[in-house]
Amino acid sequence: MTETNKSEVEIAESTVEGRVEMAAAEASFDAVGLLNKVVRASGLSQREIAEALGVGESRVSQVLSGDGNLRITTLARYLRAAGYSLRLEALPVDPAANALSKPRSRGRRDADARKATGAALMKCWESPVLSSSGVGRAYTFHASAGRATR
Repeated sequence: MTETNKSEVEIAESTVEGRVEMAAAEASFDAVGLLNKVVRASGLSQREIAEALGVGESRVSQVLSGDGNLRITTLARYLRAAGYSLRLEALPVDPAANALSKPRSRGRRDADARKATGAALMKCWESPVLSSSGVGRAYTFHASAGRATR
């Protein structure tokens, strides 16, 4: 097939850069699709989601329609507001590639990763949305473990 007879997808997937961009576009499409599916399943209105998140209803509409780049933290917040949590999974593209398994302890690197994760979680935990919702009063955040408990 000549270059002029190839589809845009075939042309994009013929280069490493194109495959990377296609993967990003597919992930974005999947994230918005998942978010819409969860919102429908929750039975909540866009107004209720907006109130839970402390944003305008127009912003919720914009996110649900796929406008803009959706951050992972934003996706997690929207899902949680609808009563769901986010779980990410990485799958090998090449069937011959090694599947991911539970990571083995790497000593100092794992401790540094836990510390960074704990700091990021603490930043989210102290956000105005969580503070005003009373979540901080219902849970105790354990920064050293990077988790919250009742």
